[in-house]
Amino acid sequence: MNIINEAVYPLKALRIAKDLSQKELAEIIGATDISVHNWEHGKHKMSDRNRYKLAKFFEVRPEQIV
Repeated sequence: MNIINEAVYPLKALRIAKDLSQKELAEIIGATDISVHNWEHGKHKMSDRNRYKLAKFFEVRPEQIV
């Protein structure tokens, strides 16, 4: 088992690593910056559809994004 493949990534850390604002990330995946803010702060759960879009963009598995 490769520990890197099992890593979990906070959405905010992934976004910052790509040097993106919440608004820029929202535009990339077709969401609102308010949604990105709420996901990052645990105020709302993201839909599976958005989780898959984020996973594809960040090149991780959907279950790795928290």
